[in-house]
Amino acid sequence: MPSNLIAYDALKTSLYSPGMRETVFTSAELTVTDSACAELCRLVYLPFEQDAAAMARLKHDLDCGGFELRDTFNAAGTQAILIFHPNSGQTVLVFRGTQADDVTDIGTDLAAWKAGSGIQGQVHAGFKNALAAVWPNILSKHASTLKDAVFTGHSLGAALATLAIADIAHRLQGKPSLVTIGSPAVGDLAFVNGLQQLQSRRYANCCDVVTKLPPEFMGFQHLGAARYIDRTGRVNLHLTAGQEALDQQAARMAYLLSNAWRWGHVGLRDLADHSPINYVRALWS
Repeated sequence: MPSNLIAYDALKTSLYSPGMRETVFTSAELTVTDSACAELCRLVYLPFEQDAAAMARLKHDLDCGGFELRDTFNAAGTQAILIFHPNSGQTVLVFRGTQADDVTDIGTDLAAWKAGSGIQGQVHAGFKNALAAVWPNILSKHASTLKDAVFTGHSLGAALATLAIADIAHRLQGKPSLVTIGSPAVGDLAFVNGLQQLQSRRYANCCDVVTKLPPEFMGFQHLGAARYIDRTGRVNLHLTAGQEALDQQAARMAYLLSNAWRWGHVGLRDLADHSPINYVRALWS
């Protein structure tokens, strides 16, 4: 499905309840692409841990893309799913991001002081503690599978995926890969430098405010250069910082005129750009 068939989505429901929209998977994927990861990051927001209907919907939507649900994890406000892709033989670990109505998630995001990573450098203490809620269980059951898996997540989920792949790469010899969608910065320069050999791709959508947090003056750095999504929804790898700033300025102005004032829409482009479906829109081609 070409990306231009998915319209930009400014709805509050798409930002705050991302998994409720119908899946974009219409046939089995041939391999685990970055666009498939973006959709998996959106589907993991379905509250599978709360009711059977959401679990059934998750399994159905995964099946539409040719994925099999192998395990789920839920502890102390942290959720993740382990899925298998028979066509490619790949395993994917997907972490859920921040839920606006979950005080645990909000507390996790706000705990932006640094703590030792246990590997190298320092990391965001809230993210580290959130991963610790589920990581021992994941490792005890699936460590050998994860050494060559794809790690992915959106928002807080992207941060957790980054910490998880750092740990698995430190423990085991393998070729894991990382795809992050709308990720905040996770660690300091020493932490990031220790992960330079990892295969990773980081997507940042135009004005998305989360990709600018925590601020660099607090000592946090991103892993790898961003694959910047411009205001039209195209992944653009060649813009300078100045060109990106102009693109964001134009995006905010256009949003104020066409979307911000509409009932049920997010008030700011900086928040609407964080919506998972708008990442799917850009990558799904």
